[in-house]
Amino acid sequence: MMKWLTQLIIFVITILYFTGCNENEPSGAEAISWDNLPELPITEGLSGAFAGISNGALIIAGGVNYESENNSKVWHDTIYILADENKTSWLSNFRLNQPLAHGASVSDGKNLILIGGNNADGNKNTVIKLTWDLKSQAIFKKALPSLPEPLSQTDASIIENILYVAGGQTSNNATILKKVFLSLNLDNPERGWTNLNPWEGPARKNAILISQNIGHNKFLFLIGGETLVKDNSGKFHLVALNDCYRYTLRNSEWEQIADIPYPIAASPAISYGQSHILLFGKSKLKLLKETDTIERTQGTEFSVPLLGYQTITNKWVIEGKISFNLTNAEAVRWKNGIVIIGGETDSGKSTSKIQLMSHNVGANASFGLINYTFLIIYMVALIYMGIYFSKREKGTEDYFLAGRRIPWWAAGLSVLGTFLSALTYIATPGMVYSMDWFMYPTIVGLLICPIIIIYFYLPVFRRLNITTAFEYLELRFNLPVRLYGSAQFLLFHLASFHNHPKWWGIP
Repeated sequence: MMKWLTQLIIFVITILYFTGCNENEPSGAEAISWDNLPELPITEGLSGAFAGISNGALIIAGGVNYESENNSKVWHDTIYILADENKTSWLSNFRLNQPLAHGASVSDGKNLILIGGNNADGNKNTVIKLTWDLKSQAIFKKALPSLPEPLSQTDASIIENILYVAGGQTSNNATILKKVFLSLNLDNPERGWTNLNPWEGPARKNAILISQNIGHNKFLFLIGGETLVKDNSGKFHLVALNDCYRYTLRNSEWEQIADIPYPIAASPAISYGQSHILLFGKSKLKLLKETDTIERTQGTEFSVPLLGYQTITNKWVIEGKISFNLTNAEAVRWKNGIVIIGGETDSGKSTSKIQLMSHNVGANASFGLINYTFLIIYMVALIYMGIYFSKREKGTEDYFLAGRRIPWWAAGLSVLGTFLSALTYIATPGMVYSMDWFMYPTIVGLLICPIIIIYFYLPVFRRLNITTAFEYLELRFNLPVRLYGSAQFLLFHLASFHNHPKWWGIP
């Protein structure tokens, strides 16, 4: 026996030496990679365009850019379609009813909804649903109930087929801002828009409105934006904000959450995974305009961090840097990645580039030689123990009760070790962290039940000289009852991981 243990120890030390137990595992491929989709067929580029998905096709509609000759704004009405990421060109033979830009766009998978916006004539209150038909390869347009008032530089999100719109410029007078928070039931649109209670912070435009989970509940998040501040001389200054708010649908209430590390406005953003929000870039404004007009100046600065918000922990983290400077762009989830569409690279300069971000979830995941080494040793040790102790067993009493020779404290540790598992230490805390305290009564029961079992049940088992509850069922009733109880126990454990109301469709 000692010789075998000596050889095992030498083997473990040798393996650890050659695997380099103090060295890190290689990082592997990059977790995030960037690629380019076909560029839009417009030399001056586009910013402030509407974008989203309809029946698997990527749709870009409207937008604005600046003419290179006189630097004047030009609004567009073209609808661009990319039905397949392998296509080398965009379909562009479809049109909106009017040129339009700087509104909100949101997709439900089947349709792309365009909300508000503006053009050379001012703000608009139109709401249009675009649907890509796979068979006819055509776009179908349908008007939805108009907004209560014209609105541009707003944002929108959908939760359970309810369309929410927040923030924006309601007046053509750029020095006027007021709070806007609206909803429209897409299952019953004829009832029109509903005015909802807004957040407590200042009115804003170019804010981000996005939905994401906290556990199994959906919330709306209002992030940053721009507001107007009037100084002592009467001049209005457009100030970027870093305050954020969360809207609870169940209580219809707003609450303020952690501020962004820096002011942000008009930046592409998207919900990612189960509890993250990604923001691409930030905007820092320098404003020097009079009361009648408020515009971005050449002093506007753009920077390019990749910022992440964790909804459960209410924390902002700078995830890294991105290699482009964009604002007034759209982020859309398409196929297996995130598409960043157009946008301004600087004040008055738009891009026609369409960039695709892919996330390789397993890029940095490696079990590693060290882990494999200990896993193999553990499995070999278990097999050896099974073979070694099986030779000493003379019947079921030896197998189940160790011949009644084991001391009480060792039996207790054995029961505890059998009862607890990786589920106890990893899965259960993870479920509580990502959802709620629904497992709490179960954990309390685990502390109470052993006391009841020890004082009321075990004495009966000991007196009857039986080892399982199912054996007692046969003794008390008959074999079919024992088999029925065993089957129920197995079915319970097979389905017990679906014991949260969410998995049964209960809100």
